[in-house]
Amino acid sequence: MSSTSLHFRRACPADYPALETLLNALYIGNLSADEAQASGFLATPFTQAQIAIFNDGLGALVAVEQDTVLGFLGLMESDAPFAPPVVQAMTAAMRQTSFDGQPLAACKPFLFGPIAIARQARGRGIFRGLYQAMWNFLDPSRYELGLAFIHQENHHSLTVHQQALGVTVLAPFMCGDAAYWLVAYRRPAALFPPLAG
Repeated sequence: MSSTSLHFRRACPADYPALETLLNALYIGNLSADEAQASGFLATPFTQAQIAIFNDGLGALVAVEQDTVLGFLGLMESDAPFAPPVVQAMTAAMRQTSFDGQPLAACKPFLFGPIAIARQARGRGIFRGLYQAMWNFLDPSRYELGLAFIHQENHHSLTVHQQALGVTVLAPFMCGDAAYWLVAYRRPAALFPPLAG
């Protein structure tokens, strides 16, 4: 593979400054209301230390082209000790929710998100590419059902995840005054075809 091609890999510490910039460019506090509704948003800001916690745990995946980081996808164990308040609220909702008639704990679960794509790189298949990289990265004997939360006002994110991936909305939950959806994404029977280049 050419060093200039778009590719997906696990993050390394040298990526953390660029990832902090990428993620915080999408933080709702840094967007206008129109930008947030049109392109989606992240509900909280991120630090390099938080990115490192993802990567030191289950993993953080990146899309890279010519040494430029264009995308990020965070992964966490479903019982990860790093649990900000929204993840704690999500975990409580998970204990009261089932998928295909089974408790979520029996579905080989893990947590995914946030996902972030640089604005200049959207429309290039990076969204699906990161999720393909996720399934290739995760051991299928241990990880079969991805779980995530989406802010209920983040209509763009919910729509994209439903249309591109077929995620299932399982339940609503609250964290403080904010309302979220708990969503599930089962390992697909066949992965997306690899991206060219």
